[in-house]
Amino acid sequence: MSDRTYDITEIDLSKMKIMVVDAMSSTVLKKTLKKEGYEVFSVPDGETALLKLKDYMADIILLDTDLPDIDGFSLSMNLKENDETRHIPVIFISERSKTDDIIKGFKCGCVDYITKPFPKEELVARVRTHLYTVYLRKEVEKQSLLKGVVEMAGATAHELNQPLAAILMTSQLLMAKHREDYPNYKQFKRIESQSQRMAEIIKKITFITRYEVKEYIDGIKIVDIEKASEQ
Repeated sequence: MSDRTYDITEIDLSKMKIMVVDAMSSTVLKKTLKKEGYEVFSVPDGETALLKLKDYMADIILLDTDLPDIDGFSLSMNLKENDETRHIPVIFISERSKTDDIIKGFKCGCVDYITKPFPKEELVARVRTHLYTVYLRKEVEKQSLLKGVVEMAGATAHELNQPLAAILMTSQLLMAKHREDYPNYKQFKRIESQSQRMAEIIKKITFITRYEVKEYIDGIKIVDIEKASEQ
């Protein structure tokens, strides 16, 4: 059996987004985590957290149990009941160290519970461990989406190739049959040109090897064929 240990610090998690919901020590937490290269934003209460998550989704949430408006336990349950936020791991940061409070935290959906005061190194290590889990989940989702995209791309290319070849051949036959000064010659040429362009797009579709998307309209995302098929 190999003695090699797996080091999750080898994985780049710098693009992960962390939300800190803590009225008292959010500045300290934010500074500590930013030093690790994470994108961190903090809010002072539960209501602000819910509003912020509508347009800025976090990968993980560090949540104090004692907030000025709604307690952290209730906020965590609120997050877990919402389809858009239920997947976000919640780590409680609390001065409450009683066993009952810790158990309550896990019942409310947290993945970890850290009691204050705590060593910064411990906080960083725990956050990284849970972010790594998020990273793995996203990779699995990407692979699943890629499989669907590749299967659909293959079927689409197969179905389009035959009629496209017929259109291309017809346009070329018409061009060969008529002189360039023929009234519709330019239209034949345009049909051939656009058919060739479609053939190139279909070729790229068959070379899709990764899941890459781009913004389309009204927040809709579509597969970026250029990037997804880059060799």
